[in-house]
Order: sequence, then structure tokens, then C-alpha cells
Amino acid sequence: MRRSRAHQLAEQFRVKRQRAEGEEQAQKKRAVIIALLPFYLNKVRVENRKPNRPVLNVDWETRRDALTDFEFTRRYRLNKGEFANQLAKILARYPEYQCEGPTAVSPELKLASALRWLAGGAYVDAADVHGQRQATFFVHLWDTLEKLNAVENVHFPLDDAEKLDVLSAEFSAGAGGGAWVGSIGALDGVVFKTQKPKWYEVKNVRDFYCARKHKWGINVQAICSRKCIFLWYSVNAGAAIHDSTAFNATALGRRMAGGEGIPTPYHVLGDAAYPASNCLMTPIPGQHGSPTPEDTFNFFQSSKRMAIERAFGILVKRWGVFSRALQCSLEHSILVIEVCFKLHNVCMLRAGEIERQESAGRFGHVDIATGGQQLSDEEIAEMLSFSEDLRDVDMNIQHAARNWLMESLQRGNCRRPERA
Repeated sequence: MRRSRAHQLAEQFRVKRQRAEGEEQAQKKRAVIIALLPFYLNKVRVENRKPNRPVLNVDWETRRDALTDFEFTRRYRLNKGEFANQLAKILARYPEYQCEGPTAVSPELKLASALRWLAGGAYVDAADVHGQRQATFFVHLWDTLEKLNAVENVHFPLDDAEKLDVLSAEFSAGAGGGAWVGSIGALDGVVFKTQKPKWYEVKNVRDFYCARKHKWGINVQAICSRKCIFLWYSVNAGAAIHDSTAFNATALGRRMAGGEGIPTPYHVLGDAAYPASNCLMTPIPGQHGSPTPEDTFNFFQSSKRMAIERAFGILVKRWGVFSRALQCSLEHSILVIEVCFKLHNVCMLRAGEIERQESAGRFGHVDIATGGQQLSDEEIAEMLSFSEDLRDVDMNIQHAARNWLMESLQRGNCRRPERA
């Protein structure tokens, strides 16, 4: 009995040892298979992959010369001179943008493909036309946009009295015959459609969904001149954020709320979404019958403020990328918006562009003063001289500048046109 029991225990021990050795061998085999599996799969993928489509060899000089100035501008939104100027700025600051090598894409083609994509072209078409591989198109795109964003800027000349006088004179022209003075910009917000941001990109994803417009997007606050040139912008809020909240979150908004953002006697025009102050001229709330001073003020304030609406319209029409939701990360969406704002100014400063937009009716205005007749030069000079009175207004009195403008419109015999 004792021998059989010992033999039984020995047999059990041997079986356990063999089982353990077998499991150890199996683990080693699994480890080897796991280590070799990626190499095998990659080999199969390479063997089964279709050969790369040959990239079209594009010569930029040939393509550029084949296009007329009109055709070039229609495709790239910049004319040939502006294109060369932007490329020169990039190469002067970033020499590495000029890549070398037999397969390298020239900087001209990279800039051209980025502009074509911003203008609304599909990325596959932009890549094909400019000799890029689709796999590297977006690498070139984001690199180009970052460099464009760095070499261009938008400046609000709040410390330059001469430029502020020019901006004010632009708003004084047209409706009002010079009685409306002191406006140097028009403020409003616009929502650009984007894809739903990732949870790790923002603190609160719901801030970027606008229930009223049923879309995800970014709220951009901007100020433009009467000629639709952007003087300031801020991309700091989601589509769900109210315009006044988004603006007050900016440094300029906080200064203007305290009456210190805009030098006296100037102001910015805004709609009823913003709180009125001596720096921010908004409509008088409520309904006012014509021809009351309040109704006249609201009419001319709205007429002058339309500049920002026109600027947004020209911007979105020019850069077709905004015709659809931006299908990229939040960081890249902001980059696209900033570059388009800056390139918009480049286009608007083009010789003859503002006149062309005016002839198309995009700067249209109604010259209404003293019964529809434009004031004489002497009368305009007299009206403009009233702006000096603004320097004596007690800026601690809320809406003092608004009250002064109402009086100025009355002195100029300005009124709303008769409704049909």
C-alpha cells in the first residue's frame, strides 16, 4: 500500500510537471507569433497593395502663365502679384519652406494648393492639379496656413489719431451727409460651421452647439471699417455663447465695458445684442414712431453698422471652404478662420477692389439728408466741426455720445426715408 501510494504521488507530480512545461512552451510560441504577426501582415499588405498612382509633374511657371489674371484670381482669390508677395514673405521668414530634392513639391505649388482648398476646392482635386500626393496634402496644407498666419496680421490703429480720423470720415460719408461722426468700426459676431469638437479639445463640448441654428461651430467676434476691412477679430468662444458674452471675454471687450477701450471721441457700432456704452454705440431699445429723433438715430446707426454684415458676406463668399462644415480639429479650424480673415484684407486692399464691390452694390447706401439732397461742402464741414464738441462731453454719463449724435442728426435735418 505504501509503495502504490508513493508511486501514485510521483505519477501525479510528473503529470503536473509535463503540463507546466507544455504551457510554458505554448506561451513561448504565442509570444513568437505575436512578435512576427505585424511583419507578416505588413508583408501581405505590401504585396496586395496597388502601385501608387504616378504624381503629375507640374511646372508652376507653365501653369501660372497659362492663366489670365482673371482666371488666376478666380481660382486662388489672390492675383499674381499678391500671390508672389505672400510667397516672398513666407520664404523670407521661413527659408526651410523651400524644399529641395527630386520629389520635393515647390513652395509655389504648396501655396497654390492651400489657396485653392480655401477657395472651396476639394482636397483631392487640389492635390492632383498641383502635383501632390493625397497622403501628404494636409501636411503641406497645415504647414502653409501656419506660415501665412504668422506673416500676416490684422491691426486696429487705436493709438494712431490720424488713421482713426480716416476711419471716422469713411463712416461719416454717405447717409447723413456728415452729421454722423465718431464711428471707427462696426462690431458683430458670426458662427462658422465645424464638426463636433472632441471631448479633450474643449472644456465643455455643448458650448459649441448652436441650438437656434442647429449646427456645431465657432463664434467669431470682429470689427471692420466702413470699407469692409477687418480691424480686429477674436476666435475665443463656441457657437452657443451669446455675442455680448463672447465679446466681453476679450481684452478689448473688457476695456470698452469700462469706457477705456476706444479713445475719445470715437466709438464702435454694434447691434442690440451688445450693452451700450460711450465706446459702443447700439440702437435705442423699443419701438419709436417716425419721425422721432430716436427713430432717426436707429435708422442711421443700422445703416452704418451694415458694413460688418457686408464684410462677413464677402468673406464667406470669397472663401468657399466655409460653405461646408470644417472637417478638421478645433485647432486647425481656428487656424483656417484666422488665415481667411487676414487674406480677406489682402484682397480688399487690392487696387480697385473696393470700387468693384461698390459697383456691385455691396457697399450700397442711401444718401439721405435734408430731404434726400446731399449737403454742401460748407455744411459738411460745419457738421464735422461738431465732433470737437464730443471731447467736452462728460464720458461718465451713460450714453452721452448717443445723445450727442441724435442732436447732430437733428441739426443736419437728417431723417428716415418715407416708408413705401
